[in-house]
Amino acid sequence: MLRKKAEEYHSLILSLLFHVCDFIVSRTLLDLFRLFGVKRDQIKIRHLEIYLCSTTFLILLLIYLSWSSNFAGWILVILGSTRILQVISINAMSLLFGLRLLSPEVPDRERMRWHFIAIFFSVLDILFLYGFFYHFFNRLYGVLSVSPDSFFDHLYFAMITLMTVGYGDIVPLSALGKFLAISETFVGVFVFVFLVNSAVSRFQRHLE
Repeated sequence: MLRKKAEEYHSLILSLLFHVCDFIVSRTLLDLFRLFGVKRDQIKIRHLEIYLCSTTFLILLLIYLSWSSNFAGWILVILGSTRILQVISINAMSLLFGLRLLSPEVPDRERMRWHFIAIFFSVLDILFLYGFFYHFFNRLYGVLSVSPDSFFDHLYFAMITLMTVGYGDIVPLSALGKFLAISETFVGVFVFVFLVNSAVSRFQRHLE
């Protein structure tokens, strides 16, 4: 299978990337839809709306529970990391391999509008997750130069890091803090590249 994709894309790296991203999307999203009886070619906008709203609600619920339970925090670390990998994989599959999650019955205009909604929820989830990561690990290990008591300060740091602003009023103090900041910057750049690509594609379609 790997060799077949390598021949199709004329690249072993693209073949590996396809298989990794396809595995993540299939296991974290498509298998979940199948569990509820929704096949790949039957996914409608309402299915993705329910998924995204439920995911964001679950993230917020676990953030709240993590203030009194480290166990809930570690669960969110695992699930949150999976969600971030899912966002990266879906974007990579869409940009490089033409992934279409929605049913072919969904009109292209509605599909393009939905891309922006999906990106909004993706950015929202990433922002809350990294805000939680900073808060949770700062409380446990002191990874940032800010009091671990204020979730808002950590959310603020997550926002300026995601937007690659970097005012310098809050800085990482440990290798773990620096790793989180580096990974968030990478994820943020990647997501915004996808946003620009979607906007340009929609503009081109409008001109045509």
